[in-house]
Amino acid sequence: MRVTDPCQLCSWRREKKASHQHQDALRRELEAQVHTIQILTCEKTELQTALYYSQHAVQQLEGESRDLVSCLHDSWKFAGELEQALSAVATQKKKAGRYIEELTKERDALSLELYRNTYIVGRIIDEELKEKNIKLQEKLRLLESEMSEIQLNVKELERKLERAKLLLPQASGCSPGGCGIPDRLGPWSRDRAGYGEAPVKS
Repeated sequence: MRVTDPCQLCSWRREKKASHQHQDALRRELEAQVHTIQILTCEKTELQTALYYSQHAVQQLEGESRDLVSCLHDSWKFAGELEQALSAVATQKKKAGRYIEELTKERDALSLELYRNTYIVGRIIDEELKEKNIKLQEKLRLLESEMSEIQLNVKELERKLERAKLLLPQASGCSPGGCGIPDRLGPWSRDRAGYGEAPVKS
């Protein structure tokens, strides 16, 4: 269709130009929207990545928190057991001190009796008294040996007590993997110490 009328031709050109401008505007708007979608897609990917790492970091922090709580619980338990061990060592030291006092008194009594019997033997020759003196000397020797052994045990208890006192302040802190109770802070053998057994008297 050919337009011969100049007015119609001019109108047609204006309409065509307006249509091209409208199409250009729509195309630019579409390109802007596509660009916006691309930017939002990139931001979404970045946010998803950041969310993943954040969740991973939270999980790690939760695991570390559980480990720290467990370590703190072990530390409190260790401190309580260490205090009990310290109290037990102190109690045993007191018992050993009292027992040594009793042995010392008995030793002094035996020494006095031995001295008296020795004096009597010097004046009166009596075989029975000599045998008794020999038994008293042996008993005195055993008693002194037992006292020496107990004194050594008391010194060992004192060393353990000092070590326990040094360990007690460290129990208030928490070092992962560093929570454990020291072994053998308990007493020496009661059979050797002889608690509850009265010394044999002749």
